[in-house]
Amino acid sequence: MKRLILLLAASLPVLAIGGKPGEAFLPLPEEFSVAFDAYSAKEYERSIELYQELLEGEFPRKAGILFNIACNEALLGRADDAIDHLRAAIDADEQVLQLVRTDSDLDPIRKDARFAELIA
Repeated sequence: MKRLILLLAASLPVLAIGGKPGEAFLPLPEEFSVAFDAYSAKEYERSIELYQELLEGEFPRKAGILFNIACNEALLGRADDAIDHLRAAIDADEQVLQLVRTDSDLDPIRKDARFAELIA
């Protein structure tokens, strides 16, 4: 039975969401999940601390980390910090701009003129 399951699993297609063609899949470190769990529990300060640690680490794709820090900061009402981190995230990867335009976590800073400049 185990061989049949392995054979079936080996023949299934793999869907990678958010992957870039020609680039190897890069799994997220466990710390990313811990930081996201803190965000989900509305522990925004703790989430920022954990994402900052990731930002200082070896993980090569910094744009997502910067974006998540900005979301936490926006939810805490820290517009200046959130805008700075959003700008850095977009500079690191322009695809982040799509998230910036639609993520409801950023609603508290959408009326800020600097936000409008970012998404223009």
